[in-house]
Amino acid sequence: MFKSMIFLLGLTVLSSSHAVDFFDDVVAVGVAPAAQNESTLVSTENVISQPSGIASQPILSEAPVQEVAQNSIQRVVQSENVTPSASLKSDYRLASGDVVTISVYGEPELSFQEKRLDENGQISYPFLGVVNANNLTAIELESLLTKRLKGDFLIDPKVSVNVKTYRLVYISGAVGAAGAFTYTPGMTVRRLATLAGGVTESASLDEISIISATAQGEVVKLGTLDSVVAPGDTISIPEYKKVFLSGAVNSPGSISYRLGMTVRQAISLAGGLTERASESKISIIKDGEDASRNQRATMDAMVSPGDSISVGEGFF
Repeated sequence: MFKSMIFLLGLTVLSSSHAVDFFDDVVAVGVAPAAQNESTLVSTENVISQPSGIASQPILSEAPVQEVAQNSIQRVVQSENVTPSASLKSDYRLASGDVVTISVYGEPELSFQEKRLDENGQISYPFLGVVNANNLTAIELESLLTKRLKGDFLIDPKVSVNVKTYRLVYISGAVGAAGAFTYTPGMTVRRLATLAGGVTESASLDEISIISATAQGEVVKLGTLDSVVAPGDTISIPEYKKVFLSGAVNSPGSISYRLGMTVRQAISLAGGLTERASESKISIIKDGEDASRNQRATMDAMVSPGDSISVGEGFF
């Protein structure tokens, strides 16, 4: 009996020892890795401590998020910073007066900040002599130079051509200062007219003409203030036809028409009525009509370009 009790006591002690070892293994395998993972996921440098009395909950710092957002904004801004010449490089046709830059990688003696096309649309280039660039795009000129340099002069030339300065555009007619102006990509008639001092009051904006030089010759088309201008174009903004006054006005003759002009305004520009003038004897002959088809008019009647206004005298 006594031996049996000792045997059972030994088993109990042995079982307790294994239980402790098992518990230690659980702690070593289960708890420690969990603590290690937590420290890996939440860096102590980016944790803001909680106030006392509030359950501990790690809060990630917002600094990295703000930095990412700022970098994203910078990338968007940079992606929109596209040079105007890049959009025209593939379709803009070179001609006399254009200035191009030519860059050959690793060959400074073959690279130029400025090469102006002469009156024939040609440039002079080392080793190659005269190169005809007229009516070529910048990309086509790149290909031409690459082809002619390759083999005899360079093994594998890397050529880049860009338009530096576009040829001039011209404007004439009813503007403050007619003349030639430097073209900029996206230029409109309105922008060009502004550079020329703006349109005058007598400008006929319904008769704007745009003259463009093409391989087939000059092409003339009607335009508006919002029409896009191409390098080398000539813009003509004519004045309205003159308005003619005769009879009992102080300065008979022609005056410049202004949009919305009335008989009263026309007479005022002609020096006003004389003392013997009669407002009841005003007549208008429309442009292109026979003098026999004159129409009676009042001082507030509307005037058209080319009209002839006659003011009769009364009996005093």
